[in-house]
Order: sequence, then C-alpha cells, then structure tokens
Amino acid sequence: MADESEVYVYKKVSSVVFGVLSPKLIKKMAAAKIVTPELYDKEGYPVDGGLMDVRLGVIDPGLRCKTCGSKLKECT
Repeated sequence: MADESEVYVYKKVSSVVFGVLSPKLIKKMAAAKIVTPELYDKEGYPVDGGLMDVRLGVIDPGLRCKTCGSKLKECT
C-alpha cells in the first residue's frame, strides 16, 4: 500500500524530437583537440592532446578531469 503522503503525477508525452548537431556546434562544444596518438608520457601521465588527455575525463583515481574538475567516479 502506498504512503498517503506520496503523490503521483502522470503525464502523457505527445512527441519526442531528435536532431543532429552541426559540425560548427560540435567543435564549439569540444573539450580537447586530439593531435597525437600518444597515450602516456615517460612518467606515466596522460599526454595533453593525446588519446588519454585528462580534458576528456579520467580513469586514474588519483587524477582530476581538467574539464569538470571531478575525480573518476564524479566526472561526467
């Protein structure tokens, strides 16, 4: 039995519209330009402009994303 304080609101969606972003807008939204296929430097850190650039998000728990400033589990 539902709690009497819970209120459910039902709405009917009449339509959903999808679109495609223009190349100009995609470039404007970009976080980083990839210019090299390198992953890591000699010290083991991601290369700026490389495939693991930290502006694209992080996979190492000790690093922070340069785009959003968050760590691994909080980075969008």
